[in-house]
Amino acid sequence: MKRLIACCFILILMIAGCRNGGYELPEPGSISYYADPSCTTQLNKSETLVGFTITNGVPNIEIDRCLSVVARAIAIRMARGQKDLTSDEIKDLLLSYGVADGQIGLRTYSAMRTKTIADMIKRNVLSEVKEGGYTHFGVGALRRWFPPRVYVVLVLVRRSVFIDPFPKRIAHAATPTLSGRVAAGYPKMHLFLSFPSGRVLQTEFELDETGRFEVPLPFDPKDPGTYLVELEPEGRRGPEVATLFTVDFKGSGRLPSVEIVAEKPEVVPADTESARRLL
Repeated sequence: MKRLIACCFILILMIAGCRNGGYELPEPGSISYYADPSCTTQLNKSETLVGFTITNGVPNIEIDRCLSVVARAIAIRMARGQKDLTSDEIKDLLLSYGVADGQIGLRTYSAMRTKTIADMIKRNVLSEVKEGGYTHFGVGALRRWFPPRVYVVLVLVRRSVFIDPFPKRIAHAATPTLSGRVAAGYPKMHLFLSFPSGRVLQTEFELDETGRFEVPLPFDPKDPGTYLVELEPEGRRGPEVATLFTVDFKGSGRLPSVEIVAEKPEVVPADTESARRLL
């Protein structure tokens, strides 16, 4: 009987230990747009500490709350025993939360204490982040109480294209417009639109000094299915894959009439003073 009670107690601890630090994740199905500002989360203490370590050590890098949602989702899977996600699983997870970045770096850690991971990042990762030219990152962390372990995930991106919110699913015969802004230093843009039938449409256009762009995406009503959209800005080093996402096009119906106001991402994680004390 005592052994049964002990086993039940351990099971309860293991289930409780897989919780995400008291903060819920948005459901992937609730994210209807790429670059959707509703994809956000409040950082927990471990995420705040690691986030402060990076923003304090790497100039001009910004924390992205939607990337942090993805990072926490991966940390939860790690804590539940799924150690290695395939590249396709990671790609599907990014797209499900509306992340359209084409260049992604992923780092995973686990230790008894968050500070151990923060110190490891200070020693070994900050220089790599600087040299890699990463501009944005997300951090996800989950503390498992039994067995005691902290899982931390970093999602790093080099973001040169900032698209405006764009629907992940379209049911309309008209031609939607993809708009956004390109970072300085990229005077030219390449667009590749892959049709479900296998046909690829390539468009090239110049960018003015503001970097703003608006380009129509001519989805074909006679070719419904999943389209692949790829944006490649061209700078001194040539073209680079900056934006990559899929759109489910039905070929009938109406475009969503939802107004989304984009919000500027916060540069420094919440609860900075607590992070300083933890350091």
